[in-house]
Amino acid sequence: MMLEQIKMQRVGDRVYRQHLIGVAVELLQNSDIDWTQVKNTEELRQQLKL
Repeated sequence: MMLEQIKMQRVGDRVYRQHLIGVAVELLQNSDIDWTQVKNTEELRQQLKL
């Protein structure tokens, strides 16, 4: 799901939490994260370079 799909799923002018969560899940699934190295959110942030 990309940004354009989010816009299509909006209700009025609001994007709901579940839409953003769905996008986040898809981004994580498509990322090059070494999940064997991720034990907590801080390690995930480091893998994502946030």
